Amino acid sequence: MIAPEVSRRHLHAQLVVWIVYVGIPVIFLTSLTVIGVRSNPVRWMPVLIPLGAFAAGWYLRGQWRYRVQTWSPIGAVMGGLTGFFTALYTANDPLYFLLGGAVGAFAGYLVGRHGERLLLHPLDVGLAETPYQVILRLRGIPRVRVAIDDTAIQLMIRVRTTNGRKTSYTEESVDVPLEELAGASVRYLSGSEDLVYPIWSDQPPVASPGPALVVQTSADEWILPHDDAVVLGQIIDRRIARLRSTQ
Repeated sequence: MIAPEVSRRHLHAQLVVWIVYVGIPVIFLTSLTVIGVRSNPVRWMPVLIPLGAFAAGWYLRGQWRYRVQTWSPIGAVMGGLTGFFTALYTANDPLYFLLGGAVGAFAGYLVGRHGERLLLHPLDVGLAETPYQVILRLRGIPRVRVAIDDTAIQLMIRVRTTNGRKTSYTEESVDVPLEELAGASVRYLSGSEDLVYPIWSDQPPVASPGPALVVQTSADEWILPHDDAVVLGQIIDRRIARLRSTQ
């Protein structure tokens, strides 16, 4: 049974999901429809773009409504399209096209982040009973993130590669099913520990003093510095127990 507090967060977060995936495309569609109707002659071709965005948003909402890490990027894309094309059909200066896209993308990103904060801050062990993906941004290690969903844990590291004067970033990941974990525990770090992950990074992770979540996989031990390590460990243990009880 989902706790009342988590149920309240769920309702608020799903409202944000509707806004990101469906609400912003509706605003986009309405804006270009009004612009097209007021044109002389009336133009309907621009309406096809927001119709495509609406259809994509409707489909992706069903697929990703519990995948918290997608909310901000989708919000940025939908908001950016809305701002760019609205400016494109109402202004004559290309600078306004870029400015409209940038403002729209930033606003959409903030809406998605707001939904993430509504759901995950502060962390509640009751999230273990939901299908939501829990995203961790590790303390003092900005390039490493961890995602815990209802069946697996995923380690994601942003890796920088340099080819001559060109620098690019890619995100590499490793997935481990929760059923393969020995469990999760909490360890308090002094800051001198070596943090080793199964993905090479040009910037080795550095430990910081404080609590850390320790995840035992079949081949490795991941030490994940996070201030809410205790709650995260409980969430993982509850999800493992639930998976094993259904076998």
